[in-house]
Amino acid sequence: MTRGLEYAALAAHRGLRGVTKEEGQKIFSEMLNGRATAPINVIMSDGEFEFYKVKAVKGTELAAPAPPPVSARKDSMVIQREVNAETAPYVWDHLVDGIPTMPGVFLMILIAEAALELRPNLKITAFEDAAFRRFVRMRREGSTTLRLHASVISEDADSTLVRVSILADFVHKSGTVLQKDVEQTAVSVRLASEVAAAPMNGTKSPLDRGRMQDSALEDPYLMDGSPVKLGGPFRSMQNITAGLAERSADYRLREEARSRPGYRYLNLIMLDALVRFGGIYRDGQESFPIYVPEACRVMKIYYDFTNPDEKTFTGSLRFAGSNPHLEAGILTIGPVKAMDPAGRTLAMVEGGLCRKMGEARNGK
Repeated sequence: MTRGLEYAALAAHRGLRGVTKEEGQKIFSEMLNGRATAPINVIMSDGEFEFYKVKAVKGTELAAPAPPPVSARKDSMVIQREVNAETAPYVWDHLVDGIPTMPGVFLMILIAEAALELRPNLKITAFEDAAFRRFVRMRREGSTTLRLHASVISEDADSTLVRVSILADFVHKSGTVLQKDVEQTAVSVRLASEVAAAPMNGTKSPLDRGRMQDSALEDPYLMDGSPVKLGGPFRSMQNITAGLAERSADYRLREEARSRPGYRYLNLIMLDALVRFGGIYRDGQESFPIYVPEACRVMKIYYDFTNPDEKTFTGSLRFAGSNPHLEAGILTIGPVKAMDPAGRTLAMVEGGLCRKMGEARNGK
């Protein structure tokens, strides 16, 4: 902060001199390659030590800071989840034999979250080889404890496949655990670095070609007497129509349900409706058999599963696909798909296997 003769006078007074190029390079290199001896460092010459009467003591090098721990890339883990009325309020609108029961799609959402804990930087592209072994009941008071076992079963540069099983204890109403770690559901989750590219279908359903042969269907899961009785936000399908081989429906969240936040909720209502849509089967004029999923070969996802666009999923969507096929008591559903107004596929279900649980009759 001095110049000209002022610097020369100050340098002479304090015993300073200029630094040569070679000295400067050497000092700078030592500074970069060395280790600090204290949090604050001030460079002083011998003349400045003498001028300022600074007492110097021998310092010790500070140990180099330890590198941040590198988290090991896990290939398996066990996660525990507590499900209750606060974390899953929509379960009270999903009753099996009058008992609040967790929808299969809700369990798949928990499974997706477990898979993403193993590979948090990837995206969900599909659910494969799903097995729904038992209904998972909801406690009316307190929480239901679920344990999720997640393991990577294959991995390459293009995708990762994680198998997740949901386990729960079989508990007597007295609180005694009668059987521990009973598998409820198991699903493989396909992940990749990017969301899968969505196929374009156009906005018209194949049913538009043959309206003369179409017949209207109702959602039997909303009917009185159904062993699987849904209500509230699950009342989301309208204009369900079936032709000789294909079917279609309109989907939209009810007005009072659109204000509920959360990606779980948006995924649950839409995907649950899509599976139901594929499984509506009419075997009589008044009766509708109620089929429940036991397995599913694949559910493909063409949107950001953990960050669905709220405007899209609270707006009007279109369902379309094949009629189900009944053989030897097993109803096979799909392929059926959900599309946005532009005809972009959001999700597709194929190879769903369902068994009959009972039947419902419309009120007419």
